Amino acid sequence: MIPEVLLEKSGRRLVMIDRFVWLLTAAQEFDHPDIRLIVILDVKGCIADVVSRTDIVGCISHCSGCSCTEAVATTITAQVTNCAPPEPVEDIWNRMEQTGFMPRPVIDAERAPLGVLAARDVRETLLGGSRTRGKALDG
Repeated sequence: MIPEVLLEKSGRRLVMIDRFVWLLTAAQEFDHPDIRLIVILDVKGCIADVVSRTDIVGCISHCSGCSCTEAVATTITAQVTNCAPPEPVEDIWNRMEQTGFMPRPVIDAERAPLGVLAARDVRETLLGGSRTRGKALDG
């Protein structure tokens, strides 16, 4: 299960946009260093897709004239891999390891976004948990 403190951190990394937002507008959302992934919403407010810094930079680097006014939906290149609060943190970490430590959107049962998990926060949670267990075993 994802601990509350980890869910709170992931909530601070959550940036949501409509799929019709312009590329340049989406790029401005990456201004904060902790934002690595933007969640793209469908008309119901549920996660439809994600876009990464790499996706945006790749498109903007080829901009000529009006192409940077294209919708962010044109930049999507990756399959969304989500996680949910009931999942064990160890399972989330294992999936992150298998796919290159990409950030993971956290969604609820209705696919509404709750946050974006960063690999470093998941790792810190696992290390903190093992330290706590080790101390309990020691004494």
